Amino acid sequence: MVHSDPSDRLTWDAGTVATLHVESPSGIGSARLRKNGREWPEAFDVHLSLKALEGFVIRSGNDVYRLEVTADHRALLEPVDSALELRQTPDSGAQSGYSVRVLPARFAEPSDELVLEWVDYYR
Repeated sequence: MVHSDPSDRLTWDAGTVATLHVESPSGIGSARLRKNGREWPEAFDVHLSLKALEGFVIRSGNDVYRLEVTADHRALLEPVDSALELRQTPDSGAQSGYSVRVLPARFAEPSDELVLEWVDYYR
């Protein structure tokens, strides 16, 4: 796992549903993940400890999946039948931040490496 900003802290929890925890003080960052083994897990979560998530992007090969969050915490997905699902917003759970479920089985073009990008509204 490689990330763009040295102040970002990324940790991987291989629990029942694997989770990548992201703490990004600047609110803008990216990470590259390489699969460990033959296949990506069926699903994994990315928990972003951000006050307001403007956008989240994941790239797999030439595929790009985007998630934007509106002020009332609705998810706008591109494409609509995306490989991403907004699972948690700051007002919906015990943890602060946002949780995005990633579903690699829905990738049109699976890749050995995924690039994740996030942007907070903070700026």
